[in-house]
Amino acid sequence: MAGRDLGRGGERGDHRRHAAWPGRPGLFHPSLTPGPRIGAAPALFHLEPLLAHLGRVVDFDRLNAGPRRVSLTAIEVVSGERVVFDTVAGCRIGPRHVVASSALLPVFAPVEVEGSLLGDGGLAANAAIDLVLDAPRHRPLRCFIVDLFALARCWPRRLGASMNRAVDLAFGSQTLRMLEGRVREQRLRALLDRLPEAMRADPEMAAL
Repeated sequence: MAGRDLGRGGERGDHRRHAAWPGRPGLFHPSLTPGPRIGAAPALFHLEPLLAHLGRVVDFDRLNAGPRRVSLTAIEVVSGERVVFDTVAGCRIGPRHVVASSALLPVFAPVEVEGSLLGDGGLAANAAIDLVLDAPRHRPLRCFIVDLFALARCWPRRLGASMNRAVDLAFGSQTLRMLEGRVREQRLRALLDRLPEAMRADPEMAAL
């Protein structure tokens, strides 16, 4: 029964995609134009409606001046480098930063911010845990990661389900590999802390 339910989930994904083609008022509009120029647009949709909507519903003065840290990541489409917008670093986050961090190519067109063409930061690191784990702290940290992409699903039997599955695997596996790397790092740190001081001062050990 569970397998059949998951299979039907793939079909529901097909219906959602068909419903999204005209766009969603207040969020995104289609970029494609019919005829011979159908491939000229950089993405299926553009996010200008969301950009205007965020300016109306979000108090960005409060967001930037509040006691809570806000961090967003994006990827520079031309260079491939990750870009971080962080209120702790003094960056003032606005609607364009939020939209740029959500512009997942090729579904949504990249967004220009401060002269750079930016896309969804998930293309570089879907769960940017380094921003949290590498920050200086003076007390134990408990970090929760909410991942929207399932590693385990049923056998995809339709094209739509296979497309959904490819996205799950690409982003879900990325998060798992990052977490595994962090676990190895913590184990190595614990091991090095147990070594005698003279051994830790050795140049080769110092590099570790």
